[in-house]
Amino acid sequence: MIAPLPVIFSAPVKAVIFRAPMAVQAGPMSLEDALRIAEENAYSLKINASQIEKARQQAAQARGQLGPKVSAEGTYTRFDKAQTSNFGGTSITTRPIDSKDAKLNFSMPLDLAGVTGRANRAAQLSINVQEANRETVRNDLHQNVKKAFFGVLQAQSAIKINEESVARAKERLKNVQAELTAGTRARVDVIRLETTVAQSESDL
Repeated sequence: MIAPLPVIFSAPVKAVIFRAPMAVQAGPMSLEDALRIAEENAYSLKINASQIEKARQQAAQARGQLGPKVSAEGTYTRFDKAQTSNFGGTSITTRPIDSKDAKLNFSMPLDLAGVTGRANRAAQLSINVQEANRETVRNDLHQNVKKAFFGVLQAQSAIKINEESVARAKERLKNVQAELTAGTRARVDVIRLETTVAQSESDL
């Protein structure tokens, strides 16, 4: 595991990681933290996720065109009164006050030309392509984050080396100045070391 250390990313990785509002992290950031934050906020992954969802909905719609379909419908009518007729002294109801009707429909589509089947397979293929693309997007994001992270490590190492170099140059200048005071060094040696110190400090 990479040891935690303070990390400041340069663009564009910085924009990818810190674009969304987030709580301020206490302490240094590790590589694992950087990768996690990048995945949570990368627009490229969010766009890919929406494309996968769209492909899944299209596949579901295509599957819906296959197989049997059953539908039901019904009607209910209530009249003001029942209608009756008199036959040979007997009253017969010819239309009841309530009228109910129910209907059940069943259909089975025939894909003789194979158009619906091809559309279904194409929709599923689209899902597979988008899911494979998700791994590509994720790997590219990880590569960019790692490149920036280890670039910061190298920069921090270079800064530390320069700081140590400046400290050594200052110590040597201090000794030469003491030797100049004692009369054992020339003024030009002090000037040369002062120039070296100034150059080392400008490199920080």
